[in-house]
Amino acid sequence: MFHRNNHTEDKKDTPDYISIKKVLDLIQDIPLEIAFFDPSGRYKFVNERYIADPIIRRKIIGRKEKSYIELMEISSDSLKKREEMFQQALREKKVLHFTEKLYIPKQKKTLFYKRTLKPLFLNEKDDLLAGIFLFGTDISSTIRGQKEVKYMAYHDLLTGLKNRYAFNEYLDLFISDTEAADKSSPFYILYCDLDNFRVINESLGHEIGDKVLKEISSRIKLCLTNMDHVFRIGGNEFAIALRNCANTDEVQAIAEKIIYYLSSSYNIDGNHLSYLTCSIGIVSYPLDGEDKQKLMKNANIALYNAKRKGENTFQYFSQKMTDSAHRILTIKENMHALVDNKTYDDHFEVHYQPIIEKASDGTYRIAGAEALLRWYDPKIGAIDPGQFIPIAEETNLIPVIGEWVYRKVFSDFNSLVSNCKNPPYLSINFSTKQFRVKNLYKKIIKELERFNIEPRHIQLEITETNILDEHYQVKENIEALIQHGFRLAIDDFGVGYASLAYLHKIPAHAVKIDKSFIKLLGTSEKYQKLVKSIIMMGENLGKDIIAEGVERTEDLYLLDSFGCTKFQGYLFSQPLNLQDFKAYLHEENLLTTLIYSV
Repeated sequence: MFHRNNHTEDKKDTPDYISIKKVLDLIQDIPLEIAFFDPSGRYKFVNERYIADPIIRRKIIGRKEKSYIELMEISSDSLKKREEMFQQALREKKVLHFTEKLYIPKQKKTLFYKRTLKPLFLNEKDDLLAGIFLFGTDISSTIRGQKEVKYMAYHDLLTGLKNRYAFNEYLDLFISDTEAADKSSPFYILYCDLDNFRVINESLGHEIGDKVLKEISSRIKLCLTNMDHVFRIGGNEFAIALRNCANTDEVQAIAEKIIYYLSSSYNIDGNHLSYLTCSIGIVSYPLDGEDKQKLMKNANIALYNAKRKGENTFQYFSQKMTDSAHRILTIKENMHALVDNKTYDDHFEVHYQPIIEKASDGTYRIAGAEALLRWYDPKIGAIDPGQFIPIAEETNLIPVIGEWVYRKVFSDFNSLVSNCKNPPYLSINFSTKQFRVKNLYKKIIKELERFNIEPRHIQLEITETNILDEHYQVKENIEALIQHGFRLAIDDFGVGYASLAYLHKIPAHAVKIDKSFIKLLGTSEKYQKLVKSIIMMGENLGKDIIAEGVERTEDLYLLDSFGCTKFQGYLFSQPLNLQDFKAYLHEENLLTTLIYSV
């Protein structure tokens, strides 16, 4: 309501109102698109930002939205939402906000606006409606940027194929569709790995290697139908989903065709390449695994056996693949045994990889360290965490193993405090299965108090996929730990647009950019743009940004230019056992020496 507050006792019901015309004069220069409608929906005022053409501005006055559509050559469907919101504003007499999408057919152009409808009243009781203001801001460039980020997050920018993150989502969709069909429509996954591809990169360089990958992508697509999907899920790894094969004979024909096409010679920039071949592991759902983790684990086993057969061939997954299966079974049995016997200290060890921070004066210091579990088994030797952690998840042993880990980290922190005045924070990885344990937060807080540690010294790491878990127990544990003062970090960040969109909703203090993005920084400006977008978005939301997997000085300098100030990776240090980590902390000139030596 617009009025002068100059009431008198004699005229308390007849205030001296500012005229509508004066209001319109006052808002003429506001840097927004502005239009004013009478209650019937006729234009009474538009400013230059709303309609730039003075002739159209004059013509539109006194007319309704139909004329706006005709004069501005906008699609007739574009204003349906606005008309609905206008009628709602008339009925409810309140301010409404909405996003508007306008399509201009002749230009094949779509514009996006943030709109506000605000009623204007002529009396203090707000029951005499003069009309409705429409305010707008053009957000087209923002929307286009979001779409570009989404594309980059779900596609491999070198080949144009969908990437690993898209593959995981599609796999969920395929499984869901098959379940809905009572598993009567199985699908097949072909897990492809290029044999001898490393030779190309090492002998001819990455530029030639990239061109070969593009050619390979094109050749794979020639072997498939529109019903099939192909993904680049690693450096020289591809996954193909076949959803329209009636039997294994059809699958075999496609696998043989792919191997033939990919093993044919290549001519790239005058280089004749005839030594590149392809090995393929094949699995089917639901026969070879009823969830995507098991399915892909078995695809890996099948691929491993194809390579053992001499490469340039394919293998269906079979339970008879005893070598891999036996190792996995042994790991499971030994893991159960050490949990049952509580012999964690005899087999497990926690290593620490430093997290480095660049200060405003250009110096580097150790800000924190990520705790990483290591396992040496007397029977089978050192076991890769990438192999035993998924097994711990699968067997539901991760909560009890995880409990030993955080107790060990708390103990190690106290050991650091006794040797270091300003100890770095320690970061512990947690899985969703751990956070689904009832009252986990109480156990962690109790242990922390037993070791007399302030919660600010401990950071909890959870992947971006897991942190969006809607399970009530996950939410309760995370919220309680944050309220108690623990730091929370999103690990392996970068899976997609949804994560970017919901980043502001995630109660995290830090974001760790996935190392796969850092590894590809030097390959394309588009990867650089994506990483820079994540850094900028995180900073705008007040979150620490940590780049994982920093191994090259070129990547360090590039990340520094993007505004990233925290780093983790082999460029600074490999994961260290406790004693070596203590020594690392006391090497005062270590980081300075590193920086000046590159």
